[in-house]
Parts: sequence; structure tokens; C-alpha cells
Amino acid sequence: MAASLRPFGTSAARLDPVTVRTRTTPRSPSTSSKPGGCGCLRQTHHERITRGIPYSVESAVAPCIGIPTTEIGVRILLLCSSFNGLTQRVWADLRADGHEVVHRTAESDAAMRAAVATVDPDVIICPFLKERIPDDIWASRPTVIIHPGIEGDRGPSSLDWAITEGEREWGVTALGAIDEMDAGPIWGTRTFPVPAEPPRKSALYAGPVTEAASALAREVAAKVSDPTFVPRPLDYSRPGVRGRLRPTMRQADRAFSWSDPTDHILRRIRAGDGSPGVRSELAGLPVSVFDAHRGPATPGEPGTIALRRHGAVLVRTGDGALWIGHLRPLGDGPRIKLPATTVLRDRKSTRLNSSHLGIS
Repeated sequence: MAASLRPFGTSAARLDPVTVRTRTTPRSPSTSSKPGGCGCLRQTHHERITRGIPYSVESAVAPCIGIPTTEIGVRILLLCSSFNGLTQRVWADLRADGHEVVHRTAESDAAMRAAVATVDPDVIICPFLKERIPDDIWASRPTVIIHPGIEGDRGPSSLDWAITEGEREWGVTALGAIDEMDAGPIWGTRTFPVPAEPPRKSALYAGPVTEAASALAREVAAKVSDPTFVPRPLDYSRPGVRGRLRPTMRQADRAFSWSDPTDHILRRIRAGDGSPGVRSELAGLPVSVFDAHRGPATPGEPGTIALRRHGAVLVRTGDGALWIGHLRPLGDGPRIKLPATTVLRDRKSTRLNSSHLGIS
């Protein structure tokens, strides 16, 4: 791969991402298409990182001495499913550190390949990516996935499972892209405490997950220019590695009955907050439920509505009640998340009939 590492203080930090595509000035210090990017004909640390070659005397893998390893800017491509808040934070922090950062949406394999060919990055970082990266991309240069889970955690519903199962510590892991999803070598990891009161998934993602992801992206940018760094393999026998492969969370995994304890219901609704919500039924209407908060216990059957206030409804549970702020109707018609009272209108309370839900 070609490198474009530059001393801090150059204009790279002030480049608009779009203008990088039409750049005509030579990339410094590299004038070579060799993997090290500096004209070095020996195997370099860039190849070693991509191929996972261990650093040893026997391997004869030498650092690329033509590239300084301190106070250098890195050309970074952010590949993302969307330029969401977390990705924007990573983009802003990396640019503030003096790196040249371009973001592109992973709309298709062709779009990803075109982005890599145009930007020619030193490293690809994926802060928020649902799509699979083509093998020829991650095999050609360091490609790092920022995964919202502790080391060893794998799967697309990491935060959902963490909240549902009451994890008291969670984290974010930077791992190399390989052919097996979320199983690549570890570039770094961060952990953070999770409060006993179930957090909303959206709040967890926008708060500690985003903070950890930004810190890891900056760490990756520093490590990619470190000639001694080699990402370590994911090893489930290693002490402290407690994550595991978990499936996509389905509605059947999120399901609850309004007669369940309040804590049980609250945890499941908050694990699906933002998206996709949890299917249930209120006042005879099948809905997806969002925005749950503890409320005062009132006499009555679980699943019936006790109060309506400021767009929310107070729903009785097995041992208390929950305010439900937003609902999304299921079935025919627009499926838009709206204030609960707007969706229910003047419907009267009825007990839950789970046969209408079609949970799977």
C-alpha cells in the first residue's frame, strides 16, 4: 500500500474531504507504490500488519525507515453505513489530531472499492458499518472495524444483548477485518461501567460507546505508523476475554408480558430504544413500544392504561407501572414513531392479547 504520512502542522488537517479527491501534489514522503510507501524494497511493517506476520528476527520484517514514527499525520478513510453521530465524532477528533480524513458511505462493494482507489488511504477505519467489506480491500491495507462490544463479543446486536442481560461492564473493541465477521485481530479495546438502572440503547451508544470509539480510532491512527505494532489474535483462552458470538436479537428475544415485573419490561424496552422497539399491544392496538420510564403503581390489570399525560401513557405492569412515551403502529398504514397518546387517540384500555402480535 502507498503511505501518505505527513508531519503534524501541514495543511492535511484543514483539507476538506471532498478536495482530497482532486489532489495533484505529490504525497509526502512517498513516491513509491511499494507496500511501505517510501521506496523501501524490503517487507515493511505495513505488510506485516495487513498479513498478521509476527515481528521477530527470524521473520526479517523490517520497519520502513523512510517514514518517521512520531508526530506524523495519517491518511485515513472512514467507511461507514451512514455518517451518524459516532462517525462524525471520530472524523472530527482524527482531523483535530492532524490526520487527513475522508469519509465515504459503503453503498456497495463497487462504491467501497472506488473509495479506496480514490483516497488511497494508509488505514481504513469503520466506525459504523453494517456491510461486509470485500476481501480484496482488507487484504490490501490495514482495515479496522470499531465494534460496540467487549473483546470477544461478536454479532450485530451487541448493545441489545448487553442491556437485556444486565451487563454491568461493557466496551468497544477495534479489530482487524478478516473473512469471519468480528473475529479479526485486536488493535485495542476500551471498557466502561454500565449503570444498574437499565440505560436506553440510544443513550449508551451516543455516550460511552461514542467516547470509547473515538479514543480507539485515535489509537489505531497512532499504531498504524508504529513499526513495532502487531495486532494480537482474538484468543478466547486469554484471561479477561469474556465476550462470545451471539445471534441477531429477534422480537422473540425481546418479548415480554405486561404482567412481568417492571424491571424486566423496562430492560427489554430500553434495549430496543431508538430501533427496532419491542412489539406489544396497548388498548387493543398492535404497536412497537419505545421510551419507557418508571411510573407510580396504580390498581388495575397489567397491560391497561392508568393515565395519559404530555403525550405519554401510564401502563400497569405486574408489580407497578411504566410511562410509555412513544409508539409505532404495526400493520397497515404509515409505520412512524409518534407520541403514545397520538397513536392510541381515544382508544379505551383492554388487556393484552398476544395472539395479535405475530412475534417471531
